[in-house]
Amino acid sequence: MKSCYFKSSAIIDTETVVKAIKQSDARTTEREVAVMKNRYDKIPDHKVIKSAMQQELTDKQIEYVKSEIETAALQNDDKACVDLISFNPNQKRKLEQVLKSKSYKFVEIPSQSILINL
Repeated sequence: MKSCYFKSSAIIDTETVVKAIKQSDARTTEREVAVMKNRYDKIPDHKVIKSAMQQELTDKQIEYVKSEIETAALQNDDKACVDLISFNPNQKRKLEQVLKSKSYKFVEIPSQSILINL
């Protein structure tokens, strides 16, 4: 004979109690997994990082290069210096392609800069 538990004047067998405990544990585990997943969501996926590394120039970078060229032109400089520290290698290549397509001549300086002849 199975052992029984009394709850609110109803008889509950051991299997029902074990099943209820397992369901309760499963819900707790699901909640814990959800909380941990939310914590780990702050780490970007590899696909996102890979995409960012292969991306085109950002709007901010385009605006920066435009501003440097315009500032040099307004100051009657014959060269505009663009700092490339925030550019990844793919973005540097893209900038060079864009400058060439717009007929600019430029020289890359080893200290993460590029001099654009105006």
